[in-house]
Amino acid sequence: MTTVKTIISPKMIQWARERLGLDRDAFSKKMGVLPTKVLEWENGSSPITMTQAKKLSKVSLLPLGLFFLQDIPKLDIKLPNFRTVGGISISDASPELEATILSMQSKQGWFREYLEENKEDKLGFVGSVATDIPIKNAVEIIKKTLKIDKKLFDDPKSWEDLFNELIDLTEDSGILFVRNGIVGNNTRRPLDVEEFRGFVLIDEYAPLIFINGADSKNAQLFTFVHELVHVFVGESGLVHEGMMDRSSNPVERYCNQVAAEFLAPEDVIRESYNKKLSVEDNLIDLCRLLKISSFVVIYRLKELKMISPKEADRLIGIEKKAISQKKAKITGGGNFFESLKYRVGKTFAQSVISEALSNRISYRDAFKLLEVKNFEAMQKLAKTIGMPV
Repeated sequence: MTTVKTIISPKMIQWARERLGLDRDAFSKKMGVLPTKVLEWENGSSPITMTQAKKLSKVSLLPLGLFFLQDIPKLDIKLPNFRTVGGISISDASPELEATILSMQSKQGWFREYLEENKEDKLGFVGSVATDIPIKNAVEIIKKTLKIDKKLFDDPKSWEDLFNELIDLTEDSGILFVRNGIVGNNTRRPLDVEEFRGFVLIDEYAPLIFINGADSKNAQLFTFVHELVHVFVGESGLVHEGMMDRSSNPVERYCNQVAAEFLAPEDVIRESYNKKLSVEDNLIDLCRLLKISSFVVIYRLKELKMISPKEADRLIGIEKKAISQKKAKITGGGNFFESLKYRVGKTFAQSVISEALSNRISYRDAFKLLEVKNFEAMQKLAKTIGMPV
């Protein structure tokens, strides 16, 4: 068999396919070619075109330039103290998770440089909470730093209103927030909730919290607060099972406990629990009062020894069965730019748009950073986040 000259080596194409966990038939469908063509690419008897190479980059969620290397690259996601994915090494993460982490690192790196160029100070609260600080004290430190007023939880509002206000206060403090249920804007690349619910990338200038928008809404809230605690502890981390995670890692346990007290304070739980009602009725009432998921309430009741571990397991089983009958919806339907605001991050978007309008970065670079195609789309995003353009 004659080997032909090609812009991407056969071994690189085979590596990309196997990395996606696809056989040649499945891979050929994604590439829009016949399976025999994939075989020819991999045995070196037929060259891949530049158009097909670009398609390969898109399908594999990897930069095009990477495929022109002579040797198969060792992708190294450098995350200090990053937690494993359900016991699996981060190096075994799905291409979707890997692409998301790399994308967020890129945004974080740009934003850090932007802050340093503008002589901004480091965020003093990153790493300010040691895990030996009492849980309630840690909650107070976080609320005071974010300027969270007690009325935020007392005032009647929906889950979404509460979450959005917490996000605004978090971003106002200097923490980047991104929520997405897919890779970028690619609806064909959903993020798997079974793999991860969220993660946080620690940086003294630009800590970043990412929430998996494919998760249930109330679960997102707990994950968000859990990752917020990580910022104050100063350690990057990935949430797999959220508050029900029985991690042996003391930092993860601490973040769970602080997040639970943050969202479901012990005094509120004890004061609101009606012993004349069944556990199920109390569960409904507490979820409605606190605007949190039933799992958080069950976790708290068990932690406070108000229900037995056996009763907690029974209730968890009921809730999981109910959830399995509903499909988690990916955050994003409806207004594209309202969704994009969270996919990109409001604080990040404001900074990029300001730099572009001031001619400090090119519009082309801004469009790439904001994941939009043109100036009109950038204007619509700016309007959505309340910027005059």
